[in-house]
Parts: sequence; C-alpha cells; structure tokens
Amino acid sequence: MLKFTLAEDSLPFNYFEELDFSFETLAIKCINKKFPQLSYEESENVFEENSDLFSDKMYELKDSHVINDYCLGEEEIDEGSGTWGYFHFQIEDVDKAKNKLEQEVLDLLEEVIAEIEV
Repeated sequence: MLKFTLAEDSLPFNYFEELDFSFETLAIKCINKKFPQLSYEESENVFEENSDLFSDKMYELKDSHVINDYCLGEEEIDEGSGTWGYFHFQIEDVDKAKNKLEQEVLDLLEEVIAEIEV
C-alpha cells in the first residue's frame, strides 16, 4: 500500500514520481514504434523537441479517474503566500494503479505522436 499527499499544482507529474512511472520513457518507446527507422537517441531527441506538447497533454490527467480514483480527499491550507490545495492518496495495489495509468497515458501519447512528423 502506498499513501502520499500532493499539492494540487504538482499533478500529474509528482503523482507519476510517487508511482515510479516515467511517461517520458513511454513516450520515447511510442515514438520509436511509430518511427522504427529512428534510433533510441533520435527518438529521445524527437521527444525533447516536442516535450511541451507531451507535457501539456499529460495535464489532462489531472481530472482523470486513473488519478482521482485513489484520492481520499482534498484539503486547503492557508499559508503566507496564499491558500493551497492538497490531495491525499491511498493506493492499495500499486501495480494495478500503474497499469491503469500506463493505458491512459498511452492513449494521450498516441494523440500527440499522431501530430508529429520527422
């Protein structure tokens, strides 16, 4: 079981870190699959050149069930710099959560990769 708390503005990327999930590695594999003529390093370069597109697409996961299904609740804390939202998560089966996340991420990555030309 895994329990953690994340700031609202850190989603989804810190969520990925908590699950030891790399969307970058998955994106590079998908690029390499679409463009088999590219080496792994060239696929990494394509990812880097389009990293903003990939990152922007990942923000769609903030409201996704693959993240929200594990959210126990939200808490707002008043701090000197403002009021910040925090989410508390509990994941019983980490492997299952990672598999669900990977499938959702793959779907989003495919949308971005469809637009990429090399």
